[in-house]
Amino acid sequence: MLERAFDILVIVLAFGSIIFIHELGHFLAAKWAKIRVLAFAIGMGNAVCSYRKGLGFRKGTTEPYVRKLVEQAKSTDPDIAQQAEAKLAEISPTEYRLNTLPIGGYVKMLGQEDLNPNAISNEPDSYQNCPPWKRLVVISAGVVFNLISAAALFIIVFMVGRPADPAIIGTVVQGQPAALTVASNAKELGLDGEAAHLQPGDRVVSINGNRPQSFDDLRLASAIARSGGSVDMRVERKGVADTVVFEIKPQQDKETRLLSIGVGPAVTTTVRAVENDQQREMWNLVRDKIGLGAVEPGAQLVSANGLTDLPAGQSIASVFAASHGNPVELVFRQPSSETTIAHVTPSPIYQTAPVSSLEAQSIFEVDHLAGLVPVLRAIVDKDEPNGARGYKAGLRDGDVFARIGDVVFPSYPEGVIEIRKHAGENIEVVVLRGDGPLLQRERITLQCPVSSKGSIGFGVGDTSNESTVLAMPLWSDANPLKLTAGKLGVRADTDVPAGSQILSINSTSVHTLDDVRREIVDAIETSDDSLPGSSAIEVTMEIQIPDDEGDASTQQTVILHIDEDASRQIASLGWSVPFYPEAVFAPYDYKVKASSPVDAIGKGVHETRRVMVYTYLTLARLFEGTVKVEHLKGPVGIAHVGSRIVSLGIIPLLFFMALISVNLAVINFLPLPIVDGGQAIFILIEMITKRPVPIIIQNVATMAGIALIGAMFIVVTFNDIKNLF
Repeated sequence: MLERAFDILVIVLAFGSIIFIHELGHFLAAKWAKIRVLAFAIGMGNAVCSYRKGLGFRKGTTEPYVRKLVEQAKSTDPDIAQQAEAKLAEISPTEYRLNTLPIGGYVKMLGQEDLNPNAISNEPDSYQNCPPWKRLVVISAGVVFNLISAAALFIIVFMVGRPADPAIIGTVVQGQPAALTVASNAKELGLDGEAAHLQPGDRVVSINGNRPQSFDDLRLASAIARSGGSVDMRVERKGVADTVVFEIKPQQDKETRLLSIGVGPAVTTTVRAVENDQQREMWNLVRDKIGLGAVEPGAQLVSANGLTDLPAGQSIASVFAASHGNPVELVFRQPSSETTIAHVTPSPIYQTAPVSSLEAQSIFEVDHLAGLVPVLRAIVDKDEPNGARGYKAGLRDGDVFARIGDVVFPSYPEGVIEIRKHAGENIEVVVLRGDGPLLQRERITLQCPVSSKGSIGFGVGDTSNESTVLAMPLWSDANPLKLTAGKLGVRADTDVPAGSQILSINSTSVHTLDDVRREIVDAIETSDDSLPGSSAIEVTMEIQIPDDEGDASTQQTVILHIDEDASRQIASLGWSVPFYPEAVFAPYDYKVKASSPVDAIGKGVHETRRVMVYTYLTLARLFEGTVKVEHLKGPVGIAHVGSRIVSLGIIPLLFFMALISVNLAVINFLPLPIVDGGQAIFILIEMITKRPVPIIIQNVATMAGIALIGAMFIVVTFNDIKNLF
C-alpha cells in the first residue's frame, strides 16, 4: 500500500514538474518582454511560504503586506505616503510562491488573467501595454518550453535505450483484418495460400511510409487511422526476395473499441524465466496442464514437428494448424543443454456466430459446430477479485450450469443475458459438480447475488472437451438467440431441447463435443472426393425432458442437413495452439537506442514531432468517431497509468513524462479561449485589425471555453474513476 502511494506521489510530482516547466516558459518570456510579473507559483492552493526580493522568505504569502504598502502610498499624509513608496521601491513586484498542492503552478502578470478578461491595467509595464508580437511570444513560450523539455527527455531516453517490443509480427488473430488481407504484390512474389497473408515473424519496415521504432507505432497507426481508410504496411520475410506490401483496413476492436488490424507483438522461442518459488510453482502447473512435460524455464524451442525455422514463438501456430488434431512434437534444448521432447495436443477451432436477443445489451460471439452449442462452465479463481465473489456465492471452478434462473443448460450468451436480467438481485443457480458423466454429477442449488452491472463472479468456460451435453442448438425454433449476420446453413428435422446429449455421429460413439467435431468434419470430407457439398449427418441423441432432476429422457435420431457453404466452412476448421505463446515464451530483449549523441538528438526531435502529429490526429479522429471519449485520460487516469509506469524504472517514467509534456503542449495550443491557443488567436486578430478584441467577445468566448473544457474534464474524470473500479 505504501509503495503504491509512493508511486502515485512520484507521478503527481512528475506531472507537476511538467506544468511548472510550462509556466516557467511564460515567466521568462514575460520578464524578457518587460511585463510586470506579480507572482510565479509552484503548486496550487494557498501559499505555504514565499520569497520576495526586499522582504526575503516569509511564511504564507507577502501579498497582504504589499497591498497595505500600496494603500499607504495613496495616503493623504505625505510622510506615510513617502515612507510606503520608499519601501515599495526596495521590494520586487514578483513574489515566488510555494503552494500547498504539488500540481503544476502558474504565472500572474499585471493585467492578464485567463479566467477574467476584465482584469486589465493601464500601467506602462502591464500585459495590455506590451506590443502584440511580444505578447504572442509570452503566450507561446509555455508550449515551446514543453516541447523543448520533451525533446530533451526523449534524447536522454534514447541515449540510454527504451525497452519496447520490436516491430515484428507475432500473433495474427483469425478473422481480423490482418489475417484476411492478401498482400498486394503476392502474385509478383509468388506467394499464395497462407503465405500471401501476414505471418508471425514478419518484420515491419514501413508503416504509412514511416520506419517504425517499435511495435507501438503499428498499434498507434491502426488506432488513429481514418474511418474507412487503411494502413500501408511493408514487411520483410525470411526467404522472400522483396518486401511484402499490405493495405489493411482496421476495424473496431470489441474490447478496446479502438481501431485495430488484429495483430500482436512477437515473442522469442525461449521459455520465460522464473524469479521466485511462486512463479516456479505456477510454471509447473502450467506445463503439466498443456503437456510440456519436463521443459524448464529458459529452455529454447528447437523445432516443431521437424520445422526448425521459427522466427517467433507464435510461429508454431502454423504447425498446430496443419496437425489434423494429432499431437505436435516440440523439441526443446534445456538450460543444461539436454534435449527434451514434448507432445502437445492441439485445440480444435470451432465455428463462431454473432447472436443477440431482445434482453441483450450487446452482440455475443458464440462458439458452435453446425449450430450445436456447449453448455456454460464456470472458471472460478478465488484469489482473483471477480472469482472471489463467485467463490463466496458458492461457485467452484469447473461447475457446469444445469440452470441459471429460468434457463436450463445455458450457453454462454444465454447465461449472461439471464444473469443481467437479475442485476442487483439474487438469482437461483443449479450447478453440476464433480467427476464422471456430466448428467450424473452432484446437483447443487445456489442463491447467487448479482452485481449492479449484471455478474455473479466467474470466468467463462464451456463443456466442449468434457461432454456432449448441449445447450439449446442455434437452429432450434425455440432458441431465443437470433443470428445477427449471415445464415447458419444448418437445419434439423426435429427440435432438440437444452440438456440433450449426443451419443453417436453416423453410428460412431462420441464422448465430447471435440469428438463430435472430428466425426462431422470426417463425414463432410468423405462425402465427396473433391470439394464438400451439402451433407446429411445422422446424430443419435438422448433427448432430455428438462427438469432439475434430469432423469426423464428418450433416445432419438436427428438428421442434420448442412448446406454446401456451411459444409465448406466446417471442413476448413483447423487446430490451434492450446496455450498462449505470449504466456509461455519470453519477450524480446529489445531497446530503442540511439547510436550516438547526434542520433539521440535526431531521435528526440523526431519523436517529439511524431507525438505532436499523432496527438492532433487523435483529436481529429475523436470528432470522426473512430476514437472515443473513453479512450482519453484526465489527471486521474494519468496518475493511475503513471503510477504503474513508475515501478518499471526511470527510463519508462521519463518517456511517459515526455509524452505528457508533448500532449500538454498540444492541448494548450488548441484554439480555445481558456488556453494559450485561444489567447494567441485574440492577439493575431489584434495584430491584423490594429485593435484588441472587444472585452464582451472575450468574455463570451472564455465562458464557452470554460464550459467545453469543464464538461470534457467531468466526462474524462468520470471515465477514469469508472475504469479504476
